[in-house]
Amino acid sequence: MAKIELIKHIFLIGLPLVGKSSLGRETAIALNVPFIDLDNEIQEIANSSISKIWTELGETQFRVLERFCLLRAMVKPPTFIICGGGTPIFMDNIEKINQYISVYCHMDIDLFQDRKAVDRPMLGGHNTGDRLRELKRIRESYYNRSIYKYNCEVGIEQNVQSFILFLNENGILKNHY
Repeated sequence: MAKIELIKHIFLIGLPLVGKSSLGRETAIALNVPFIDLDNEIQEIANSSISKIWTELGETQFRVLERFCLLRAMVKPPTFIICGGGTPIFMDNIEKINQYISVYCHMDIDLFQDRKAVDRPMLGGHNTGDRLRELKRIRESYYNRSIYKYNCEVGIEQNVQSFILFLNENGILKNHY
């Protein structure tokens, strides 16, 4: 059996609810490589939920904390790093991310707008489909600066298999036989 090694960090970016966390986590598990979910890192450092951080500290302080977690993740050995939907659009985060491997995970909003938005302050209190369309309009120019684009429109099991194939076809994984 081949041992898989990441040649660089792989950053997954895209809209909230598109499936970045599931895809990154499940792919990392399938490949037996590490992964970091920036939202989880933020919550761990702050010892609080994303919504509570957002409410109590505001977006600016949240983004500072997010940036800290992003930079901290970058000094670790090659890892799948799952970004929050807004991570690439603040400061020079997209430029930092693109020093490694960035993948814009996308799909038609109609296919995921009904997913449950748990602990998503940018979506709270809004019609999710309308809000996602607005966020896409605002953020897509940043997402499109990613090195790769990956369509997430199939189920997670198929997505993991096709994503691994995508990573191999693009020379992103190093196989040791």
